[in-house]
Amino acid sequence: MNYKSINKLLVLLLILFAFSNIEISAQEKNEGREYLKIEVNGLSCPFCAYGLEKKLRNGIKDLQDLQIDFKKGFVSFSFIKGNKPDKETLQKIVSDAGFEINKIVYGEKPFSKEQRQ
Repeated sequence: MNYKSINKLLVLLLILFAFSNIEISAQEKNEGREYLKIEVNGLSCPFCAYGLEKKLRNGIKDLQDLQIDFKKGFVSFSFIKGNKPDKETLQKIVSDAGFEINKIVYGEKPFSKEQRQ
């Protein structure tokens, strides 16, 4: 093999390795995670949602996949299994942000768009 062929082969291997790591990372991201949906009373604007987001990110360890829909009044996110935030902690965080919890739902899978309505 000549130098150019070796370089092309190395570039191809690096590309394949990079894509395989992305796929593994996406799979690993969901393994070991649990999901939570909170129905919140009082969300009415993006500014309100941002304030709640800040409180949740500061109060929940390893919070990921955070979604807030202020029009429908829900919050959903994932967390590491075993670090499940309890109802009292969630109520304190949400009330400190100026809102009230209507309902809390825990799940093993991400909540679909239909489940968030």
